[in-house]
Amino acid sequence: MVDLEDKIPAFEKGGIFRYVLTKEQSREIYDSHIKRCEEGITIYYACKLGSEAYNFIFSKAFLQNAMNWHLDSSRHCAVLPIDELMRLTWSDTFIIAKESLDVEQFPHDENPMNFPIAISKY
Repeated sequence: MVDLEDKIPAFEKGGIFRYVLTKEQSREIYDSHIKRCEEGITIYYACKLGSEAYNFIFSKAFLQNAMNWHLDSSRHCAVLPIDELMRLTWSDTFIIAKESLDVEQFPHDENPMNFPIAISKY
């Protein structure tokens, strides 16, 4: 299970003070990235068509990789592209399925295109 409870550091326990974006700044960054995206629909499947997906491995890896990427202090104010997230998720899905269940699970995409993505615990 992806536990997001303690992901943001509490300053009384230490942590990194990061530049906080205002709502307006955040929206401006978001809009500028969306304007550069292609139009259309991309679909990501947890496994190849005709195969089986197991124990929410893909979904858990997707969420965990996105949270880990955004929580890395070196990436503060950076934008996570979906193609980078999917590279991480694809390999983690395959490895976890093989190691924990001794099965092969290969995520699959349809009409891939790049766009920014963010995962929030709120």
